[in-house]
Order: sequence, then structure tokens, then C-alpha cells
Amino acid sequence: MLDELIERYSKYSDSELMNVYLNSNGYTEDAKKALEIVVEERGGFSSLKERYYKLVEKEEEKQRVYE
Repeated sequence: MLDELIERYSKYSDSELMNVYLNSNGYTEDAKKALEIVVEERGGFSSLKERYYKLVEKEEEKQRVYE
């Protein structure tokens, strides 16, 4: 089960991973562990958070330009 979750989370984008992380309170221990493993493989939570907020900034800028 853990390996399946790791494989699934590995296919997630940074935004999807952050969404899972932010809503992980109701997740099983295996799901939380798989998430932790995948996040570490991608450079850790700090790196994920930094990349995520850069994406958010870009989307906000696109929206401002559009408006």
C-alpha cells in the first residue's frame, strides 16, 4: 500500500502535493508517510513550499495582467 501511494504522489505536481499536505489531517498514516517520502525526494518541504509560492505568485501576476 505504501509503495502504491508513493507511486501515485510521485506523479503529482507541486501544487497537488501542497494541497495534499495542507489537507492531510484526515489521511492514513501510510498516506502521510508516502507524502513525506515524495516531498523529501523533491528536496524537502521548504523547497516544495518555495516552488509552490512562486507558482502562486505567477498565477496572481497573470490575473493582474489579464484584468
